[in-house]
Amino acid sequence: MAKKFLFEIKETFATNKFLKACFPDVIWDNCEKEAPLWALDEGIVLKRRTNMAEPTVSAWGLTEGMPIGMHFDRRIYDDISTQDMAKSADVMESVKMNFDSSQNIGKEGGHHRVIGTYYHHSDPLIYIRDKKTPEGVRKYLLRRKPATVDGTAMGKSVYLSQKRLDDLKGDQTFNFQQLLDPTPLAEQRLNPSFMTLVDKKSIPQDLFRVMLVDQAGDLDSNKGGAGDCWAVGVIGVEKRSDDIGQCNVYIEDLWITPSSESEAIEQIVRMYLRGGMVQRLGVEKVGQTTTHLHIASALKAHGRHVSFEDKTDVGVLLRPAGRTKRKLIESALSWPLNNGKIHYSSDVPNAYMERLRLEMSNFPFWHDDGINMLAYLYDVIKDCYFPSEFNDREEDAYLEKNTYKAVNSRVGY
Repeated sequence: MAKKFLFEIKETFATNKFLKACFPDVIWDNCEKEAPLWALDEGIVLKRRTNMAEPTVSAWGLTEGMPIGMHFDRRIYDDISTQDMAKSADVMESVKMNFDSSQNIGKEGGHHRVIGTYYHHSDPLIYIRDKKTPEGVRKYLLRRKPATVDGTAMGKSVYLSQKRLDDLKGDQTFNFQQLLDPTPLAEQRLNPSFMTLVDKKSIPQDLFRVMLVDQAGDLDSNKGGAGDCWAVGVIGVEKRSDDIGQCNVYIEDLWITPSSESEAIEQIVRMYLRGGMVQRLGVEKVGQTTTHLHIASALKAHGRHVSFEDKTDVGVLLRPAGRTKRKLIESALSWPLNNGKIHYSSDVPNAYMERLRLEMSNFPFWHDDGINMLAYLYDVIKDCYFPSEFNDREEDAYLEKNTYKAVNSRVGY
């Protein structure tokens, strides 16, 4: 890909007579014959006073074909991220590592710049953009140039004609290519601002309490590899539903972090013990993993007996059941979130809530550990019966009134 850029540069130096007349001390009269090196594979050498191993201009790859034994004054990284790359977390991690490795082919006092479009919130370009010095200072100056004045789809066009921009708006890649934002605010499917903060003392006491575990290591395309976290939560469900069967839920405890299995199980046990009366313990079943058995054994050592044998047990195995992660999360969380049904306790550590908010804001183009865990809640409680929001007196009056009508209708009144 880089050779396409070099080809244009090479041909311009070789054929542009005006350029040669302006810079006779730099450009050869007959580049093909006079230049010591003039090829797409190895690079091109212009006139210079010093002798060095590196060509004047050369083209290289980052994932494949990175130069060895050379050190450049100036490097330009152009489009090192692609849309296909965003489908694989492993490929994105490889590019990040290769970029860091390529810093060693620079020279002290040299410089470089990075140009491109990012397609994912874990994209290599995001990783590069957010790099900092040990003192916490950003390494890169960001110049972001969306295609509209205000960076929104409804904004006035900057670079293209308005007609051309309007034609592109229906395309799936419009947000990436033109707005430079995979998930603009106007298109967020899960808006974290709809979650409600509740003081712990104000949370109802008589809740149906569910503990959920989303384990790291899932090979889903949005996950896997570095940054994949364990997500564990204790969620209380109010035992009264609204007129369409939805209950208020309260996130009472939360833990989202990268961890080994042994560390995660220790954390799960601690959360279970301090969670009070937990009616259901749901553990994601990934492939042939036996994490749920290790959790059960660890809890047994603390005098808590949890079984995953059948549907009547406290333990529940959580599976996507043929659904994609995107479909599972969006179908489970969109309605309750948008209608103010999801609350969180003031006691939940802010770092974990911030992680959950980021997952919601960047869905479906970032990690989904916490929201996947939360989405499983609705699988666990789907068979539970929670009566509608009548108080006892209203319910008795309702039954008495409707029973009277039924009796009258039977006797002919």
